[in-house]
Amino acid sequence: MRSAFAVSLVVVCLLGLTLGAQEVATCAVQALFVSPDVDGVIEQELIALINQATSTIDMALFTFTDDQLGAAVIRAHQRGVTVRVVLDGQNANSTGSEVEKLHTAGIPVRVDSASGRFHHKFVVIDGEIVITGSYNWSNAADDANFENVVVIHCPEIAAAFTQEFERLWAFWGMAFVPPGPEPNGWCPGCTCVEKLNRATQAQYEGVYGIGPTLAARIVEYRDRIGGFAYLSQLDDVPGIGQARMEAILRYFCPELYQ
Repeated sequence: MRSAFAVSLVVVCLLGLTLGAQEVATCAVQALFVSPDVDGVIEQELIALINQATSTIDMALFTFTDDQLGAAVIRAHQRGVTVRVVLDGQNANSTGSEVEKLHTAGIPVRVDSASGRFHHKFVVIDGEIVITGSYNWSNAADDANFENVVVIHCPEIAAAFTQEFERLWAFWGMAFVPPGPEPNGWCPGCTCVEKLNRATQAQYEGVYGIGPTLAARIVEYRDRIGGFAYLSQLDDVPGIGQARMEAILRYFCPELYQ
């Protein structure tokens, strides 16, 4: 953690909610913020909330690559908390994903199978606490980004998020299956440089803006130098340019942009 300082705002709200008849519920709301100069604040609060869970944790996340948060979720499962996780299908197998650890620990995980990006970032704990905001559960969000999280202690709000989670769980998720090795030595879980070095010409052609000629040139250059040692070496391939280089990295290594 680079700084012990955090911007934290705690307020108590009176929310008018219509549940058959008009009712008024008192809800505690906590706002947390991190930036490139202030990290660890949200991560530590999330770990504390997970550690306090007693019955259920329902998670709908775009990406999940934070090892500390993953370990906390597994510990909750091991002490008897019912944990369910729905993740974006593309990011489930991204480099550093916690999904295989969760699956191995016996936590049911489903991946989004609908069109469009699964951009949710919310968690419901014990049917009473909602965690939501811009924050992906990733190292980049904790260390490098400007992010926010709102923690809402309110059963009525939690019920609305739980209803949406149940809908996602039932209709838009399919059970996670750990990836096996693919042809040509491709591996979804390997590092970004390894992916660039293992990718075939056909896989490079799958990138928008990269045709057969340029894909062949990338493979030829890569083989000639004995494989990429740094991502920046992509830019040395004639005809790549910054835009195509970024397209390649986004295609093979989307976790770099989360």
